[in-house]
Amino acid sequence: MNKSLFSLLIIILLLVFTYGLFANLGNTAFWEDEGETVQLGKSILKYGYPSAFDGRSLFIQEPGHYHPVNYIRYGNPLLQFYWAAFALWLNNDIADTAAIRLPFAVTAIIGIIASLVCYRRLGFSRFTVFLYLFLVASSVQFYLYFRQARHYALQPLLVTGIIISYLFLHRPRSKLFFILFSVLMYLAHYPGFFGIYAGLTVHLIISILLKQTARLKPFIISGIFVAIFTLPVFIYFHHYEQVPGDGYVSNLIAY
Repeated sequence: MNKSLFSLLIIILLLVFTYGLFANLGNTAFWEDEGETVQLGKSILKYGYPSAFDGRSLFIQEPGHYHPVNYIRYGNPLLQFYWAAFALWLNNDIADTAAIRLPFAVTAIIGIIASLVCYRRLGFSRFTVFLYLFLVASSVQFYLYFRQARHYALQPLLVTGIIISYLFLHRPRSKLFFILFSVLMYLAHYPGFFGIYAGLTVHLIISILLKQTARLKPFIISGIFVAIFTLPVFIYFHHYEQVPGDGYVSNLIAY
């Protein structure tokens, strides 16, 4: 596949994917999980943290998954609530379905574009990258996930950031990006975070067996900093309650 044809096909597929994400973005009401995400986003604008109590009503899907004093929400990934709060702030605290979903959809598109750059830098052929984007742009499942005001749309960008920074971990700046994207990925979806780290650990072990040890020390040091930032969240927000039940193992295996 020559460069001109490749570029044309990629542009066409990206346009198709973008249209599929944005078309009638607000045509259906928030479903249950989205509704909770938006309500917690509203509470962030009011209190500064995701509170299950808005001063009048208690809204939560899982009974008991909140702090008994300040009503802070336990269990769920946090970043989606703050991203919903950002969307609400942009829309003057009005929970319009299209306006709230828009930042999530935009983030998904940026993540897919970043993954294309990542695959090309990894040396994948043009045809392989084209096939990848074709499968993404023709996947109904991806559209269903990325059109929601939920954590799904945040993951492609963050996972890609982790992978790229890991591959260049021997560079000083990449260590900072690796820590940043790792912490954000944990906040976006901690089961996925552990899945990604498991995969990177396997890759690191294989690299060591092949006498490629440049990433070992920075991976360990960066991992320590990531643990320093995420362990308090893991404990305070009761993320340990999701291990191994509530679909944690199945999510981890999926990743």
